[in-house]
Amino acid sequence: MIDRKVFFGMKQDKFLAKNPAVTPTDSGFDFRRTYTEKIQTGPVVEIIYYFTTTENAVLYEFIIKYRDMQSVQATATQLLGIPNHKNTEWRISNKEIKEDFNIGVWTFGHKIVYAATLEGCEWEKGFES
Repeated sequence: MIDRKVFFGMKQDKFLAKNPAVTPTDSGFDFRRTYTEKIQTGPVVEIIYYFTTTENAVLYEFIIKYRDMQSVQATATQLLGIPNHKNTEWRISNKEIKEDFNIGVWTFGHKIVYAATLEGCEWEKGFES
Protein backbone atom coordinates (compact mmCIF):
# COMPACT_ATOMS: atom_id res chain seq x y z
CA MET A 1 0.00 0.00 0.00
CA ILE A 2 1.10 3.52 -0.71
CA ASP A 3 1.72 5.68 2.35
CA ARG A 4 2.33 9.28 1.37
CA LYS A 5 1.00 10.85 4.59
CA VAL A 6 -1.32 13.16 2.72
CA PHE A 7 -4.87 14.01 3.67
CA PHE A 8 -7.87 15.89 2.35
CA GLY A 9 -7.61 19.53 3.30
CA MET A 10 -3.80 19.40 3.49
CA LYS A 11 -2.38 22.79 2.55
CA GLN A 12 -0.46 22.87 -0.71
CA ASP A 13 2.72 24.31 0.80
CA LYS A 14 2.87 21.59 3.47
CA PHE A 15 2.19 18.94 0.82
CA LEU A 16 5.00 20.21 -1.42
CA ALA A 17 7.44 20.28 1.50
CA LYS A 18 6.65 16.63 2.33
CA ASN A 19 6.55 15.44 -1.29
CA PRO A 20 9.48 16.92 -3.22
CA ALA A 21 9.20 14.29 -5.97
CA VAL A 22 5.92 15.68 -7.33
CA THR A 23 5.88 17.66 -10.56
CA PRO A 24 3.44 20.47 -11.40
CA THR A 25 1.31 19.48 -14.38
CA ASP A 26 -1.17 21.36 -16.53
CA SER A 27 -4.62 19.82 -16.17
CA GLY A 28 -6.12 22.12 -18.77
CA PHE A 29 -8.50 23.57 -16.16
CA ASP A 30 -8.07 26.84 -14.29
CA PHE A 31 -10.15 25.75 -11.27
CA ARG A 32 -7.48 23.40 -9.90
CA ARG A 33 -3.74 23.02 -9.45
CA THR A 34 -2.34 19.64 -10.38
CA TYR A 35 0.77 17.74 -9.32
CA THR A 36 1.91 14.31 -10.48
CA GLU A 37 4.15 11.77 -8.84
CA LYS A 38 5.59 8.98 -10.98
CA ILE A 39 6.04 5.59 -9.30
CA GLN A 40 8.73 3.27 -10.68
CA THR A 41 7.89 -0.04 -8.98
CA GLY A 42 4.84 -1.99 -7.90
CA PRO A 43 1.27 -1.96 -9.20
CA VAL A 44 0.92 1.85 -9.16
CA VAL A 45 2.42 3.97 -11.97
CA GLU A 46 1.48 7.46 -10.79
CA ILE A 47 -0.51 9.52 -8.34
CA ILE A 48 -2.18 12.74 -9.42
CA TYR A 49 -3.07 15.33 -6.77
CA TYR A 50 -5.65 18.13 -7.22
CA PHE A 51 -5.60 21.31 -5.15
CA THR A 52 -8.04 24.20 -5.00
CA THR A 53 -6.96 27.52 -6.47
CA THR A 54 -8.09 29.38 -3.36
CA GLU A 55 -5.70 31.60 -1.42
CA ASN A 56 -4.82 28.77 0.96
CA ALA A 57 -4.94 25.95 -1.59
CA VAL A 58 -5.84 22.53 -0.17
CA LEU A 59 -5.79 18.94 -1.44
CA TYR A 60 -9.29 17.86 -2.46
CA GLU A 61 -8.74 14.94 -4.83
CA PHE A 62 -6.13 12.36 -5.68
CA ILE A 63 -6.07 9.73 -8.36
CA ILE A 64 -4.07 6.53 -8.16
CA LYS A 65 -3.24 5.08 -11.57
CA TYR A 66 -2.47 1.35 -11.73
CA ARG A 67 -0.48 -0.60 -14.32
CA ASP A 68 -3.16 -3.26 -14.71
CA MET A 69 -6.67 -2.05 -15.46
CA GLN A 70 -8.16 -5.51 -14.82
CA SER A 71 -7.39 -5.39 -11.09
CA VAL A 72 -8.55 -1.83 -10.37
CA GLN A 73 -12.14 -2.64 -9.33
CA ALA A 74 -10.99 -5.62 -7.25
CA THR A 75 -8.34 -3.47 -5.56
CA ALA A 76 -10.89 -0.77 -4.75
CA THR A 77 -13.31 -3.36 -3.35
CA GLN A 78 -10.53 -4.90 -1.27
CA LEU A 79 -9.66 -1.47 0.17
CA LEU A 80 -13.19 -0.07 0.61
CA GLY A 81 -15.57 -3.02 0.72
CA ILE A 82 -18.58 -3.54 -1.49
CA PRO A 83 -19.61 -0.33 -3.34
CA ASN A 84 -22.40 1.51 -1.51
CA HIS A 85 -23.43 3.91 -4.30
CA LYS A 86 -24.75 2.91 -7.74
CA ASN A 87 -23.13 -0.53 -7.24
CA THR A 88 -19.84 0.85 -8.60
CA GLU A 89 -18.89 3.75 -6.33
CA TRP A 90 -18.34 4.50 -2.67
CA ARG A 91 -19.61 7.38 -0.58
CA ILE A 92 -18.28 8.08 2.89
CA SER A 93 -20.28 10.58 4.91
CA ASN A 94 -18.87 13.31 7.07
CA LYS A 95 -20.40 11.55 10.09
CA GLU A 96 -18.45 8.35 9.34
CA ILE A 97 -15.10 10.14 9.09
CA LYS A 98 -15.86 12.84 11.68
CA GLU A 99 -14.97 15.67 9.29
CA ASP A 100 -16.92 18.52 7.72
CA PHE A 101 -16.82 17.02 4.22
CA ASN A 102 -17.92 13.85 2.43
CA ILE A 103 -15.72 11.56 0.35
CA GLY A 104 -16.54 9.96 -2.98
CA VAL A 105 -14.51 7.16 -4.53
CA TRP A 106 -14.90 5.59 -7.98
CA THR A 107 -12.87 3.72 -10.57
CA PHE A 108 -12.18 4.99 -14.05
CA GLY A 109 -10.09 2.86 -16.43
CA HIS A 110 -6.70 2.27 -14.78
CA LYS A 111 -7.53 4.64 -11.90
CA ILE A 112 -9.11 4.86 -8.48
CA VAL A 113 -10.32 8.40 -7.80
CA TYR A 114 -10.69 9.72 -4.23
CA ALA A 115 -12.40 13.12 -3.85
CA ALA A 116 -13.70 15.30 -1.03
CA THR A 117 -16.44 17.94 -0.93
CA LEU A 118 -14.15 20.70 0.32
CA GLU A 119 -14.92 24.39 -0.01
CA GLY A 120 -13.52 25.95 -3.17
CA CYS A 121 -13.29 22.73 -5.19
CA GLU A 122 -15.33 21.30 -8.04
CA TRP A 123 -17.06 18.87 -5.64
CA GLU A 124 -17.99 21.51 -3.05
CA LYS A 125 -21.73 21.09 -3.70
CA GLY A 126 -21.52 17.29 -3.57
CA PHE A 127 -21.28 14.39 -5.97
CA GLU A 128 -23.82 13.30 -8.57
CA SER A 129 -26.72 11.32 -7.16
